[in-house]
Amino acid sequence: RVFYTESYYPSYRNLKIDTGSWTVDRVMWHTVNVVGQEATVPVPGTPSLTVQTTVSSLRLRVVGVISGLPISGASALTILPDTTNATAKTDSSGLAVLAQLPPGTYYLRITVPYGIPAITSHDLLGPSELTARVLGVAEMLIIVITPIVLSVFVVILAVRRERLRAASMPTIPPSIAVTGNCQNCGTPLHVTDVFCPACKTSVRAEPSQVGPSPGP
Repeated sequence: RVFYTESYYPSYRNLKIDTGSWTVDRVMWHTVNVVGQEATVPVPGTPSLTVQTTVSSLRLRVVGVISGLPISGASALTILPDTTNATAKTDSSGLAVLAQLPPGTYYLRITVPYGIPAITSHDLLGPSELTARVLGVAEMLIIVITPIVLSVFVVILAVRRERLRAASMPTIPPSIAVTGNCQNCGTPLHVTDVFCPACKTSVRAEPSQVGPSPGP
């Protein structure tokens, strides 16, 4: 058995291996063994070897939870098994790619420009795609503007109903409108009254009364 690390042999080039038949059964990536299928290589003999691994990519699509529109410029961050970070940012179509991830469960923190951060989880067992629905700018505008629009609509509706109610009320003809009381007996007087209907006293227009002044 031999064990090589990138710290001693950058890019794994020019490795010295003794003569024999070697089986590659462990390739550690972020502290996870990502060998998908063991590979055997004879030395001397095969000048190169390809090892299949379980490393894969996660395509993350970020859209608005209300509008469904793609959100660009959103940042996605997740913690790898060795506690390092993997980050990506969405493009104009709301798509970001987290590449070369070992299999496992990942918690992604999504930061949205002018929106509310969100956290989602995903079990990665192979190449996959995840859609995250968050509160973006469009959703924040909808949340803020909708109550204002509803309030304005309610006020307009109330004013319209009041106008219709006022228009449907019967009007009082000027001929029966009360303009004052008789100075002699206190009987209510109308515009057209010349004499008090009760005591027959002559009606004299006062300065505060509304109506045509009596003739000379």
